[in-house]
Amino acid sequence: QLKAPLEEYVNKRYPGLVKIVRNQKREGLIRARLEGWKVATGEVTGFFDAHVEFTPSWAEPVLARIKEDHTRIILPSIDNIKHDTFELERYENSGHGYNWELWCMYINPPKQWWDEGDTSAPIRTPAMIGCSFVASRNYFGELGLLDSGMDVYGGENIELGIRVSVSPSFLLFQLSVPCRLEWSSVLSCGPADE
Repeated sequence: QLKAPLEEYVNKRYPGLVKIVRNQKREGLIRARLEGWKVATGEVTGFFDAHVEFTPSWAEPVLARIKEDHTRIILPSIDNIKHDTFELERYENSGHGYNWELWCMYINPPKQWWDEGDTSAPIRTPAMIGCSFVASRNYFGELGLLDSGMDVYGGENIELGIRVSVSPSFLLFQLSVPCRLEWSSVLSCGPADE
């Protein structure tokens, strides 16, 4: 089902817009993302895990923020769809940070962001999640991409997040991008048993 039927569906629904990249062997998440980046031709590249579901009109504000400053890496505000009830649990107005075990987690935005009173404004954040982000294709290349030697899930949260967070342009943009997380009530990007 993931070979010819997928290619037929993509070619019919998105002719010339979506490329399916197949590796010769299992490469893992990071190397698969890098292979996709290599064949991408657009000015902006998005990286999304399979569990991410988009709300209508999500792309326009993301592209506008990157057009304003190509050195921004844009992260969504990811909502949760509870696996047992499919109820939407919104996680708006939160940044990303790390706990002492270096697991990505949601954090309260800084006081200055709240004082400005614009909840649609981006939030500068010290961390990122790896399952959903958008960046200028060229800028992402200048940063050095993701570490192709990374074999452990979640390492990109630390590696790229710390490297980029020292840049004055690193922003979290508030979007509602619902996704189903198996550990439905946990706000950490870590394993389900936390």
